[in-house]
Amino acid sequence: MDGGTTWNNNMVSGVEECMKMPGIENHTQIEVDVIILHPAKIGKINITEAGMPQIDLEPKTIEYLSRKHEIRSCYSGMNDIIEFMQAYPEMSYRYFIKPEKTLLPEYKILEFDYVHTHPVYM
Repeated sequence: MDGGTTWNNNMVSGVEECMKMPGIENHTQIEVDVIILHPAKIGKINITEAGMPQIDLEPKTIEYLSRKHEIRSCYSGMNDIIEFMQAYPEMSYRYFIKPEKTLLPEYKILEFDYVHTHPVYM
């Protein structure tokens, strides 16, 4: 598999570390749980009836660009996980966990102490 350093997740490094453990000889001995910290969903678009006047301060171009970014982000993150699973089909995949809402701001994701991770556990 290539491109592991450009992925948004670090599943490849986890597998590499597992392969270094004593007694682990092949990928069939590894079981993976996938936990993502940001909700992978696409919100509803605001559609108005044709012909109705719309008073909106946000230009349509910006609204459509924002929508494109939302869709691309959702599928980009999910595609990373799917590509990883296709690259390692012999491993067992047990759980896929995703939150319904954002759990932590992005700057706190890099902190692994109890204070920062406790809200995620809850």
